[in-house]
Amino acid sequence: IVAAISGDPNMCDAFKQGKDIHTATAAKVYDIEESAVTKEMSYKAKSVNFGIIYGITPWGLARRLGAGTTPSRAREIIDGYRQRFSRIDAFLIQCVEEAKSQGFVTTLYGRRRAVPQVHSPNAGERSLGERMAINTVVQGTAADLIKIAMVNIHKELSSAFPNVRMLLQIHDELLFEVPAVDLSAAQPWIVKHMESAANLRVPLRVESSHGVNWFDAS
Repeated sequence: IVAAISGDPNMCDAFKQGKDIHTATAAKVYDIEESAVTKEMSYKAKSVNFGIIYGITPWGLARRLGAGTTPSRAREIIDGYRQRFSRIDAFLIQCVEEAKSQGFVTTLYGRRRAVPQVHSPNAGERSLGERMAINTVVQGTAADLIKIAMVNIHKELSSAFPNVRMLLQIHDELLFEVPAVDLSAAQPWIVKHMESAANLRVPLRVESSHGVNWFDAS
């Protein structure tokens, strides 16, 4: 969503090439080839990607990355990230400026959220408002997308697979109850409908898995 809204060319290219953005970031953070990135490195890189987008400090990033990462090294990582994905910085600034000038921000689909905190005389509350402005645009758009996918699937599910039930929505995930006989056909059908929920600058990719219970499927 950040790539799609900001239009940052480097991040958009990574998604268009089918790269895992967290793996690509981990390779930069640890100065290694992408093929050498471990799951733990990728998990920590996730903190880099989301942390920087939501205004993490060098001290906060150093703490998340753990032993061996000093605040000065974290500052280098943040600065390098901003240079590599320069349009993301402009996007983040735009979110905050819109909140200040309009009193609200909107998702990609036009839903509004008032953010009066950006005008607070209290510095801490202003900072909270700035993070809320960014979070609303990004996470709010994610919420819009999953709802669009749910509505589209609901319209056709009963006729396509009468015995398949959409049980739960958990953030950007959907949980279905599927008879074994329908699994091979229903799984790609659901993925296709989720991936076609929006036409963005970058491909909207969906991963799927299955199991006899939720734990085994996750």
